[in-house]
Amino acid sequence: TKLLLTFNIDGAKLSTAPGNCCFNFYTRPLPANRVSNVIKTHSSCLRPAFIVQTVRGRQICYSQTFQWALDQYQKINTPEVFYFNVSKSNGLSVIWGLV
Repeated sequence: TKLLLTFNIDGAKLSTAPGNCCFNFYTRPLPANRVSNVIKTHSSCLRPAFIVQTVRGRQICYSQTFQWALDQYQKINTPEVFYFNVSKSNGLSVIWGLV
């Protein structure tokens, strides 16, 4: 008798189940272009941490007090805000925005 197990994994987000806790921390920043995602570990973990996923799929633990990791987390998890102005001049509408 054979047993087949299948899993559906959403590659866009990492799981933050209590089993994903960090005990050792990396202390050097990575180039930002190598980071694909950053999540916080589950609140039940003893040591608050960020799990940084690289574009190659590697997961690296950083302390939540490490400023580089906090900056990357905020960069990835803070939505961009666009402000638009519409001005009319000579019957033409000009739209411009800021990020």
